[in-house]
Amino acid sequence: DEKFGEYLYMTSSGYDSIEIMEKGVNKWQGLLELSKFLGIDTNEIAAIGDSHNDIPMLKEANLSFAMGNADQNLKDLAKFTVADNNSTGILEAVDKILIYNKENPSV
Repeated sequence: DEKFGEYLYMTSSGYDSIEIMEKGVNKWQGLLELSKFLGIDTNEIAAIGDSHNDIPMLKEANLSFAMGNADQNLKDLAKFTVADNNSTGILEAVDKILIYNKENPSV
């Protein structure tokens, strides 16, 4: 990390994997590019994740969800924690997003 830290972003999507990318390349940057292409305001982005490679998008998204099977540090970072990825976590997140959109129609 000392030798390449200024050039590379290193993360993990699980206990048995490592991801090495050019610095500034992460899931949040991908969401920004996609939202720009689709004409979606960044305030309308919701993100859900369960691993360290999800940290940038959970930090930046207006609505962020940690899966129930995520590390505690991700749960602490996210605005909401939902059930795990083998259960109803995605459904819970979608329900919260729909409620949020009804309560905040200008978003």
